[in-house]
Amino acid sequence: MLNTSITVISESIVLAFVLFHLLQWLTQKSDEPLAVENAIPFIGPVVQMLRCKSQFHLRMRNKYGLPVHTLRLPWIRIYVLNELSLITAAQKQHHILSFGPIMGQAIGKIAGTSDATNKAIIKDALTDDGFLLGFNKAIHHTMAPGPSLDMLTRRAASTFLDLIDELKNSTTRTYKVSLSAWMRSTILRGTTDAVYGPRNPFRDPAIETAWYAFEPGVTRLAMRFIPSFATKKTRQARQVLVRSFTSYFSLGCPEEASDFMKARYNHIIRHQITNVQDIAKLEVAGAFSIITNSAPTAFWLLYHIFSDKSLLADCRLELDSLVHERDGMCYLNIGAIKTSCPTLHSTLHEVMRYYGVAQSLRAVLKDHKLENTHLLRKDSLVMMPATVQHFDPSIWGFEASQFNHKRFTKSSSDGAGYEFDSKTCNRGGFRGFGGGLHLCPGRHFAVDEILTFAALIVLRFDIEPTGNEGWPVIHTDTLSSKGSAIIIPDNDLEVILCPREDKKWAISSITPS
Repeated sequence: MLNTSITVISESIVLAFVLFHLLQWLTQKSDEPLAVENAIPFIGPVVQMLRCKSQFHLRMRNKYGLPVHTLRLPWIRIYVLNELSLITAAQKQHHILSFGPIMGQAIGKIAGTSDATNKAIIKDALTDDGFLLGFNKAIHHTMAPGPSLDMLTRRAASTFLDLIDELKNSTTRTYKVSLSAWMRSTILRGTTDAVYGPRNPFRDPAIETAWYAFEPGVTRLAMRFIPSFATKKTRQARQVLVRSFTSYFSLGCPEEASDFMKARYNHIIRHQITNVQDIAKLEVAGAFSIITNSAPTAFWLLYHIFSDKSLLADCRLELDSLVHERDGMCYLNIGAIKTSCPTLHSTLHEVMRYYGVAQSLRAVLKDHKLENTHLLRKDSLVMMPATVQHFDPSIWGFEASQFNHKRFTKSSSDGAGYEFDSKTCNRGGFRGFGGGLHLCPGRHFAVDEILTFAALIVLRFDIEPTGNEGWPVIHTDTLSSKGSAIIIPDNDLEVILCPREDKKWAISSITPS
């Protein structure tokens, strides 16, 4: 009897395997990109994704060498673009290959908003008149270089200074901290103080704790096939955050908030979303984009600077020229960091290249032949993984797999040193901020605040790991598959911060006279 049962089960598995192979073959058209990892129908790509994590797409490109390939998953097709020319072509077809439907569905699930609000979000999803595509247009003037962006950066820098001074006001001369955790908290406060103003909900430690419980589960909330019991803790943390933001918005957008926050709030109101709880839910979802990536980016930046003595010396030499002392106060001209510190600026962009794992997605709204060759079928997804472009030797040279902090610099025209090479940064192969129509609107603020934070630490502290073994290799295999666009370090790093000198510091956007 037992042998009979085993035989029946074995035969059923074999039959199912054959049928799924047949189904996969019959539903794959000849002019579609070749399907890969399909030895186990529909499941093979999932297994490899779980095994390879952030390196999955790079390994598939290296293994198959295809300009584009198809991943057949149980619930959808994904066309992965590996060749830069195909990415450029795809980004031009934004009415056919659109992020709008993906974003519209994801926002509702992440935020947990009402049906009425969800309908308002997806209305006119493919036009600038809609909530989704109209958002970037509504907030552009507040995040583009100019007075509003300058104020955002100054507010963040002011909070950074306050929190660093709080650390220095302790009774010890040196300070032992978990570098990633300390930076995460400090940058969270600086970013949110800049955006939300004095009534910033994240000033409450309970709200900061709730955010750390909410943030890792955001990707799972957005996925339609994840059961509700698997997101229980994330949704509970979201409730705590929503209550706080409901109080924040109870009387409208605070006058002390940033121009960016006011523009975002006004955009929501213009689309007839007036329920204060739904406004709070949308803000909790929106906060993910302004908070998540800055801290891990800054962590890797400081890790590379302080673990390389020559790089540290070069960065300090550049920054020293921006410090002016008057009446016992050191003023740092933060407005000149991007233009006067090419090594620091280049190292930041190399961090985004080397550790960037963003996966730009587009929904295929109707059948389309990309470059008149590759059939992309309606209701599928197109994916443009940053890792493939960031490690392409044809773009970055034979040493693409190596970290090179000078990659984004070139000799200055006057021969007096180096300058930041914006042409290298603006290549289509650099996808630190995405690309095309959906280039990250907050990229200028992200760069400004990270450079400012790094400058303050580099100028004011020496940092050494605890113990006597020097700077360790940081592993990145476990947490890097989360929704962050930057690889998250698996383990924190215990370090000693030692102040270089006992002086008072302030921020200046212009050189004091």
